[in-house]
Amino acid sequence: MMKRFFAGLTALLLCASCSGYTAHAQGTKDGISLAIDRITLTMDELAALDHTVPVHVRVTENSGFDAAEFGIHVDERCRFDKDIKWLDFDDGYASSNGAILWRALANHEDWNQTGTILRLNLEIPQDAQVGDVFPVTYCDKLYRSHLWSSISSDKNYTDAGQLSWTNGYVEIIETPEKSSFSLGKDDWSFCNSVENFKATGYTINNSFYQRLSASLSGPERTRVLSALSKPWGGACYGMAVTSMLAYDGQMIPAQWQVGAHSLHDLNAPPSDEIQSLIHYYYALQKTDIIQQTMTEFAYLKTEAEKLEILDDCLSDGSPTLLTYLDYEWGAHAVVAYDVVSGHFVHSGNAYDRKVLVYDSNHPELLDEYCLYFSTATGEWALPGYGLHSSGSFLGMVTDDLMLLNYAGYLDGTDYIPPTPYISLLTSAPLDGSYTISITDQNGNVLSQPQIHTKPADGGIKAYASLTGAQGVQEISFALPEAQRSYALELAQPQALELTMNYEDCLLMLTADSANGAAFSPDGAVQLHGAQDGYSLLFSSDTLCDAQEWYLHIEGQDASTAELTCTDGGFLLTADNLTRISVDAEHSGILGFSTDAQTVFLSRAENGALTAAVDTDGDGSYETCLADSTHLLTGDVTLDGTLTMTDVILLSQNLYCGEKLNTAQTAFSDMDGDGTITAADQLRMLHSLLGVQ
Repeated sequence: MMKRFFAGLTALLLCASCSGYTAHAQGTKDGISLAIDRITLTMDELAALDHTVPVHVRVTENSGFDAAEFGIHVDERCRFDKDIKWLDFDDGYASSNGAILWRALANHEDWNQTGTILRLNLEIPQDAQVGDVFPVTYCDKLYRSHLWSSISSDKNYTDAGQLSWTNGYVEIIETPEKSSFSLGKDDWSFCNSVENFKATGYTINNSFYQRLSASLSGPERTRVLSALSKPWGGACYGMAVTSMLAYDGQMIPAQWQVGAHSLHDLNAPPSDEIQSLIHYYYALQKTDIIQQTMTEFAYLKTEAEKLEILDDCLSDGSPTLLTYLDYEWGAHAVVAYDVVSGHFVHSGNAYDRKVLVYDSNHPELLDEYCLYFSTATGEWALPGYGLHSSGSFLGMVTDDLMLLNYAGYLDGTDYIPPTPYISLLTSAPLDGSYTISITDQNGNVLSQPQIHTKPADGGIKAYASLTGAQGVQEISFALPEAQRSYALELAQPQALELTMNYEDCLLMLTADSANGAAFSPDGAVQLHGAQDGYSLLFSSDTLCDAQEWYLHIEGQDASTAELTCTDGGFLLTADNLTRISVDAEHSGILGFSTDAQTVFLSRAENGALTAAVDTDGDGSYETCLADSTHLLTGDVTLDGTLTMTDVILLSQNLYCGEKLNTAQTAFSDMDGDGTITAADQLRMLHSLLGVQ
């Protein structure tokens, strides 16, 4: 289907490269060779570009020149505008005379590189038809004759016959008949590797992130940002989903690279825009609808049922998202596109179906990375990764593009989440033994459901989350009773990184070292046995007086800490409330230190974030400790005063690596430049001493 979301995508096409130009056959190594893009477009691709096609003039061989004048003649049926800035050669001018653009440029020394020397934004007539060709040709005379010369080498390439060029065109071609999904056409031309993505993290351009953020609920934004902030571990989910959308026509490759007719035509390694698109869809796995669908498949469906769904999806040739989940191995997403019958044997087991897949880890079709299953027993095997149904799960299996494109960049859809809701606890990998228990409101253990790391009925299902390539980066626990309180107890203290997904709120907890944690669906998160630094986070659009809330607490040196949602705000309780940072996103940042063990956090009438304590013991939090509109710059200790202790603490950060929390960092930025340096320390000292 035609999608028009990308109308006005001029900025993205500034660096688009054409897949159809060739250098002139008579080009010489001792001269200058030019090539004008040769572009073919279908009617759909032309419409997707709003009939405006960027055509580049490129220097493909270059012995060095310091001056040039030449013209480009455009088909008189077309209109055009020009761009000579921010190209590889941009010191000059261009003026038009009817259908001819005359380009002149000069430099004080020779240019020796190859690259783009001119870009025309060619407006193709609205009545263009299949078979129309719109020539774009080199012109050697207008105001005066063309010239290519080099003072340093005393060369005049035009007089010496050492200038050659290849003329270009835009041609409208037939839309090819839709065929079945195939490798070499509907897959990405690069594989899922850090070398190709050239990123230590999940880089995403700001325009992509702003659209992503605007499409999500508060808890979804929190999860997505957390996923994008992790070290790059693979983008298989994003690569699989975008390939399915491209096959369906919801992503038009020509919008991303002029002259590309299929996904495989797009250049490798991926551009910043392509990386952003893939990482955008990678992050969508953290939306409620995808998390719930994945959990539903893992928790409620048998392996035989998933294989039936897979077989049904493939019966009409629909490319299908297929995911593998394993507690120890990791998780992976591929595109299944065909199934064949036969007799297949792996590890002594016989199977009668072979599923052909596009695996972004292995772009070519390899037998060992196909999925084999038995229609009689429901057993399956994936030899290349050593996975099989006796020890691993199939995760979400779907060809539903409305589901996969929920909140998507490519004309994203709305979608109704499945029911019943399944609460989900995710964790960084845990060391040693641990238990997860259902508790009452007082934290008393009611039951300890058995944790299954292999397919089984009942209990808690544990599996690796789909957040990277092979290897476990995150564990998911699908919890059997969605609206119950849960506690995680560790056999030995260790660092924790936990996220509890309830239907009405998201609760997160991190700690440098702790013995356990507890969560409640009414918005309470508790940490115990904490040492060093910790953080507690609450996000909800419905709890706390049905207002959107994001609250991030950072503290230190407490053996217990708890954040509880209550009427009109939140109670923060800990046995040490010194140097506490509170970030409420839209309501600001505040910091405080107090001897009290409970602080009430709320919004004032003006929207500011406030922290108050109960000084007279009557149960009312009447004494304001701090609010986000009154910040004491330089107060690194967060005690409401500016002393030498603040200067010393900042010195420890600058020179000894002492960490600062969010509020401390904000208060330390004395010069307001967004970075903490020795200049801030000097300003702080001057402020303390009253020096101007």
